[in-house]
Amino acid sequence: MGDPKLVGESGTEKALDIILGLRFSFDLFANIRPIRLMPGITSILRDTKGENSIDYTIVRENSEGLYSSHFGGMVLRNSVAIDNQIITREGTERISRMAFEIAKKSKGAPSNGKRSVICVDKSNVLKSFAFFSKVFDEIASEFPEIGSEHIYGDAMTQYMLYHPGDLNVMVTENMFGDILSDLGAATVGGLGFAYSANLSNKIGMFEPVHGSAVDIAGRGIANPTAMIMSLSSMLEWLKFDKEARKVENALFNALKSGVKTPEMGGDYNTSQFTKKIVDNLMKY
Repeated sequence: MGDPKLVGESGTEKALDIILGLRFSFDLFANIRPIRLMPGITSILRDTKGENSIDYTIVRENSEGLYSSHFGGMVLRNSVAIDNQIITREGTERISRMAFEIAKKSKGAPSNGKRSVICVDKSNVLKSFAFFSKVFDEIASEFPEIGSEHIYGDAMTQYMLYHPGDLNVMVTENMFGDILSDLGAATVGGLGFAYSANLSNKIGMFEPVHGSAVDIAGRGIANPTAMIMSLSSMLEWLKFDKEARKVENALFNALKSGVKTPEMGGDYNTSQFTKKIVDNLMKY
């Protein structure tokens, strides 16, 4: 995944046929991407300090939006390229409802404890987003105890930098979710900390956001945190809450004790870092 040399005739990555194929074929309509500042990690945001001072979730619609055109876009006569954005009522209802359910179970925003869902779109420009926004409001009325807001996608990029502690849950279209989640990851240490779940109502697929990182393959410096937290998320989804907390605590205790890979400013290689976590896990 992510090897720039593996491209198809269209110029897009061949690996996307696999990952998007899995998401679409199994109707994994919700991509859940937590943005969480972990213990022992310093945010690049100068006024953000302390464990969980950034702790919010990006709920990305995974089966529609602009990325749904991956299997259907076209180039005409080598002069015009067309990709269509698809937004449906059913898709927007279910992703919005999941976002509110996540907010309902959350602790709220770190700064104020407020549970809320922000709809991120460009409804001032595109009819498809105006429709997304309208359906979101309809679902919001089902959750009067949860706050709801609207922020345009470009404005959200600033909000995530200036007020990350005020965020609880945001819901958005496929491509916006992809972009914003990478920005969020940068504020909590980088893509090595970006874990995710792809969910339908019955099936779950869990993965780090970062792909294969082919540029550092074989060097022993990769940060496995995102993979480990993806495992914890999977266990939680499977209702093994106790086991999920054990994995999480084993990781967090390692970070608190100063065990860090080069990406985090430490000198532990990937194997040494992982061994520390396994050692911690064996103590439980």
